Amino acid sequence: MFSRGSDAALSPIEAAARSIEWGRAPAPIGAVDLASTAIGVEVPPWGLRVPSTKDEWEAFAELQQDLLEELDRDLRRADANRTVALLDAFEASMRDLAGRFGEQYGRRDSLGAQTFLQSTGLRLGMSPLRVAHLLDTALTLRDHLPQTWNTYLDGAATWRAVDLAVSESDGLDPEHLAAFDAKAADAVVTAPASRVKAKLHAIRERLQDGTAGERAKRTAAMRSVTVDHGRDSGASITATGPAIPIVGFDQALTKAAIAAKLHEGETRTVGQLRFDIMMDLLVEGIKVAADPSWRDLKVPARKGVVPAPILTIPALAALGRTTEQAKLHGYGPVAVEVAKELAGSATSFVRVLTDPFTGVRLAMDATTRTPPADMRRWVVTRDELCRFPGCNRPAQLCDLDHVQEWQDAGVTAVHNLVSPSRPHHLAKSAGLWQEELQRNGSIDCEDPWGGRFTDPAPEPADPAPPELVEPDDPPLGDPPDVCPFWSDPAR
Repeated sequence: MFSRGSDAALSPIEAAARSIEWGRAPAPIGAVDLASTAIGVEVPPWGLRVPSTKDEWEAFAELQQDLLEELDRDLRRADANRTVALLDAFEASMRDLAGRFGEQYGRRDSLGAQTFLQSTGLRLGMSPLRVAHLLDTALTLRDHLPQTWNTYLDGAATWRAVDLAVSESDGLDPEHLAAFDAKAADAVVTAPASRVKAKLHAIRERLQDGTAGERAKRTAAMRSVTVDHGRDSGASITATGPAIPIVGFDQALTKAAIAAKLHEGETRTVGQLRFDIMMDLLVEGIKVAADPSWRDLKVPARKGVVPAPILTIPALAALGRTTEQAKLHGYGPVAVEVAKELAGSATSFVRVLTDPFTGVRLAMDATTRTPPADMRRWVVTRDELCRFPGCNRPAQLCDLDHVQEWQDAGVTAVHNLVSPSRPHHLAKSAGLWQEELQRNGSIDCEDPWGGRFTDPAPEPADPAPPELVEPDDPPLGDPPDVCPFWSDPAR
């Protein structure tokens, strides 16, 4: 960021920012010879020199954002140091209590430990439960997830991210902990904050592919609907069960609410319409279109919407040759047994064929042949989510946008189309963000101050295990790169 040499060559803006960084009071008025500098500034009462041109403001904004990022990393290191101090204090206290009151007071589940938690909570202004959570999470990180722990100690990962890693590791088979730790250590640093949980969950699920069906059956057996009574006559309803129908219903609910919002005279928000439509569906059931004969109908103009989640089912998994899970777009890995059951009986699911050797998508279900619809379906399937870094809006609820604008000779082709949510689409069209779609499928977004952020390419399906791959020598007459699932019209 800033070099820590002499201040003599610094501009007034840099000098002021550096003063803040080092914790010093800014130089008094007149301490900088404005006549000898390339730019002129005004000095407000508190001593910070205010830029006076657009270029100066841009430069100052960049400096302040760099400063903010560095200070945030320093705060992370300080937080890590506090966590290490908590562990040291706990272990020293347990040794002390065991020596003075007996060994039984030096265990984590002892009254001595509860005393430590209560005392520490008072010292730090936390509840004992909060201190216990910090302590147990730190112990798990240090003793069982050392690589993830080191990223936290270095200030590269936030506490929230490593806390999520510990949560996802809970119940994981011991033989998978080392592999989970290696992948989690990367995810907690590189994944956007809004996607860390989903990324860690996907890592966990892939390590236990072989037991996915069994665990899915247990989940189905424990399905339930619960109601939580809130304040002010409010309540919330939670449906717990198989993921595929629940995720599909949620996406369909948003589509129905947006369609209803477009009707003349409609004043309710999309969120209110989501709730009202859900209540209609719970009372009468979902129909192709709202029936006026239904009693207590809240949204008479609602159009029928069929849930259409997108399932990616690996070909070999569908044939029972591998234990790889299917992927429900907008959610993540799902048991392939459940996916096959629903996809085989429902016409509203989009089936995607993947190359069993590379995991790259090859072709889609050819049920829709109109070019614009097919092109959109392909892009949505490829993108899965809004392509703005960190946004989790499902691609099927997003716009379709030309990376190179149409008016700037951009072509309507899959290599020039992405799926941004409406707010991100508008910001990009206004010139606030610049985006570039890379050949590998990742998207680079640049903010107005030169900051670049990358949304990685959607992950392909897992390749086939080595033992299922054919020998190196292909059958006579076949080119080496022909995929067995690809139909060559010339043959």
